[in-house]
Amino acid sequence: MNFSLHKDILIRDCRTISEAITQLSKSNHKCLLVVKKNNELIGSITNGDIRRFLAKSKKFYIKVKNVCNKNFIFLENKKFKKKELKKKFFKKKVTLLPVIDNKKKIINCYYLKDFVSKKVFEENLNNQNIEAVIMAGGFGKRLAPFSDILPKPLLPIEGKTAIDNIIQLILKYKIKRINLTLSYKKNIIKSYLKDNYKNKKLFSFINENKPMGTVGSLVKLKKFTKKDILLFNCDTILNINLNDFIDFHYCEKFDLTLISAIKNIQIPYGVFQIKKNSMLRSIIEKPKKRYLVNVGGYMINNSILNLIPSDKIYNMDQLIADCLKKGYRIGIYPIDEKDWLDTGDWNEISNFLNKDR
Repeated sequence: MNFSLHKDILIRDCRTISEAITQLSKSNHKCLLVVKKNNELIGSITNGDIRRFLAKSKKFYIKVKNVCNKNFIFLENKKFKKKELKKKFFKKKVTLLPVIDNKKKIINCYYLKDFVSKKVFEENLNNQNIEAVIMAGGFGKRLAPFSDILPKPLLPIEGKTAIDNIIQLILKYKIKRINLTLSYKKNIIKSYLKDNYKNKKLFSFINENKPMGTVGSLVKLKKFTKKDILLFNCDTILNINLNDFIDFHYCEKFDLTLISAIKNIQIPYGVFQIKKNSMLRSIIEKPKKRYLVNVGGYMINNSILNLIPSDKIYNMDQLIADCLKKGYRIGIYPIDEKDWLDTGDWNEISNFLNKDR
């Protein structure tokens, strides 16, 4: 059985977990191998490892060597039969098996994708048990005067509308049903989708006769589906692996999982640190802070819909608060800031279009 070492699965031990998140988002293997300068293998790190760490700490600059799993699965440098290797992959539930020499130096690697069909590899979950929802009923006041004419889901971004970007991400992962909550200029949105998508059974519409808040209209889904919900704001464009996100949600046994971007925020002023007697201790010039911010993407177990009141304005922050009170498990799925665009804000759009890419 042939095997090879792909450079994209290796990450130096001195790199940060923030850098690991970026590298993982570009990899198909869901796992990185942490190595020293001489390729000595010291551990493995997955999205789950990183996100469990971030649930306890907000230290994005921690080096991967301090977070990685050092009890990793590896193989010695000898010949294996294909049947034997395939059994190891499924028994250990890993996507790659590194091969090391007697000095723990990584010399090659086997990959799960070489042992199963492309369909099995890409569809780790039965996404037919999930329905997608796009919240597209808002007024888009931040986008005026554009939104005075067209609804914000139809804002063009590099040749595609905002809603096209979300729909195409969903369809890429074999989810066959998309519900849209509509209110403001709903007939324009319906006409656009009818003209641009041939599959007329793809969309189902939840019409809001009055404002229902960001998630209030989801209460209507209880009557029509027992499936779990993949939910997006219509002004959120994401560059993520949805299977990885969904896999994380179920493997960690969360009831609600929020996609969160690592947002860099710089305060444009000098910041004073003072003593108790009002004496100046120091000044920090234009400090930078990092926060995990809500980007408007969620995985919601169907049972959570029972918390949403009928015929009332109800927002996502209220749902999160109620979930916490009831003891539901809420997970955070961090992504790199570069993998998220908020199309509901002119400044964010301008920065995205003007930056070097």
